[in-house]
Amino acid sequence: MKKQLFVLAALAVMFIGVSAHAQTINVKADIPFDFVVGQQTLPQGQYSVATLSSPGSQYLAIRNVDGRTERMELARSPESLNPAEISKLVFHHVGGRYFLAQIWTSGNNSGYEFNQTKLEKELARASKAPDVSIAALR
Repeated sequence: MKKQLFVLAALAVMFIGVSAHAQTINVKADIPFDFVVGQQTLPQGQYSVATLSSPGSQYLAIRNVDGRTERMELARSPESLNPAEISKLVFHHVGGRYFLAQIWTSGNNSGYEFNQTKLEKELARASKAPDVSIAALR
């Protein structure tokens, strides 16, 4: 019991520490299809994506504007030689499902990228057609 309380307390402190840092981006997009982020499928709709920085990692808060859906996910920071011309969310379309893959903001050489999920990898192996990347803009 004490071990469980300690773990819960540690998670609470970590969450408070993450949310106390400044948000570095705020991107909004109308997404016309259901999509997968991490292990969760989110419904189509209007979303905002904001970063919450903590030392050594980037957490992204993905929120539906109606407030019913929220997901926090860890992302890497890929680099590009050229700055993004527009802000965009990039999705992989694999096996009939959409997976949020990257987020880029206009004028920046660095973006945010998610690891492929086990499901996305399995669908890609089983699919005969190549995946298609789709950008959702606002």
